Amino acid sequence: MGSSPDEASARLFSGEEAQVRRALDFYRSVGAARWVREAESLLAASA
Repeated sequence: MGSSPDEASARLFSGEEAQVRRALDFYRSVGAARWVREAESLLAASA
């Protein structure tokens, strides 16, 4: 796709649970707390 942050962003905004989880893994690995919260919020809303 391109850069890892761009890929994670696309995954996050896809709204698909599997893709959001992959984005969450990336954001956790780089310590991006704001985006971790965003991904966790999306997952909670879809539960």
